[in-house]
Amino acid sequence: MADAWGIYFIDLGVPIGHEQGYERPAILVRSIHNVGIILPLTTRTDDLNRFSYTLRINRGANNKLTADSVALLFQIRAIDARRIGRNMGNLDRMQIEIIKTQLKDLLNPE
Repeated sequence: MADAWGIYFIDLGVPIGHEQGYERPAILVRSIHNVGIILPLTTRTDDLNRFSYTLRINRGANNKLTADSVALLFQIRAIDARRIGRNMGNLDRMQIEIIKTQLKDLLNPE
């Protein structure tokens, strides 16, 4: 299975409504039992101002993104491991810690 906190090319299939879809980069948060927990990325950087639970991921040598992107934490989802394609790169330690903090807040029901 793929490594956690890597950025992978993922095939999300045809979207419904506001879902992210098609082939795109995504952050693999964790993999367990041939299922990956992922955070899709978008290049629509205006989504940073439109939605909470987002994080800007600037393109760079470490992540090999072709454009500055936004991690859509609020669209966390589980996918079959067969949807996970090639590894594009990795997040840095600071980005991982920010995501962990935001996910704890997002998934903490009140």
